Order: sequence, then C-alpha cells, then structure tokens
Amino acid sequence: MRLPDTDLLLTTIVRDALPGSVTVATNLPPSLDGHLPYVLLRGISGGTSRGPRAAAAVVVDVQAFATTRQAARELAEDTALAIHGAREQATVTEYGYIGSAVDVSLPSELPDPERGVFRFQTSLSLILRPTEP
Repeated sequence: MRLPDTDLLLTTIVRDALPGSVTVATNLPPSLDGHLPYVLLRGISGGTSRGPRAAAAVVVDVQAFATTRQAARELAEDTALAIHGAREQATVTEYGYIGSAVDVSLPSELPDPERGVFRFQTSLSLILRPTEP
C-alpha cells in the first residue's frame, strides 16, 4: 500500500478551508509580491509504517506570510485549525487522511526583514494514512 502524499494531502485540506485569496504552497516563490497572504507547508521530518495499516508520521512546518503582524499570526493559527478540523471531521481526500494531529509549537513570529513582510511559524505532528483502494 502506498503512503499518502503529504504535500498534496495538506495543501488540498488547507486550500479548501482557507479563503480563496490565500496562496497555499509547498515552496516559496522568488518574491511574495502579488502572492500575499501566503501559507508555506513543508514536511520537515518523519517516519513510516508499511504494515497492514500503512501510515506516515510527519512533522509539518507551517509558515504564514502577510502584510500585518496580526494577519500573519491569525493565518498560521487558522492553518493549524484547518488541519485539526480535517482530523476531527475525518476528512478523506484522494491523497489520504489525517489520523492524528498534535501541535508541536504554537504560532511564533519569525522576523523577515529581507522580504519586508510579517511571518509566523507553527509546527504539527501528524499521522497520515492512505485512502483505502
């Protein structure tokens, strides 16, 4: 059984939950001009189990960029809430589903003077499971 695609699973869930004006991606563009507000999602560590109940255990880094400090903080929190909500509602996508979600860190500000925007970061530990064939 194939493991879930972390990037596609999470970007699908977060895009569906956030307003259409928010860009959600797994890579940063060269410039954020014209892309704000912006959510960057990245799996930063993890492990797997391919037994009868295949799962991917992954820590996900969420970075939220916006033109104001409050907007960036709220966007980071809204993204984490979207991920928790998908787990609580047992949302299943074609890429898999979230079996469990735990906050590793609460939203905290990361200064970003080069880009001239506000950025907040939060992390979650997730168990992702594939959609049954």
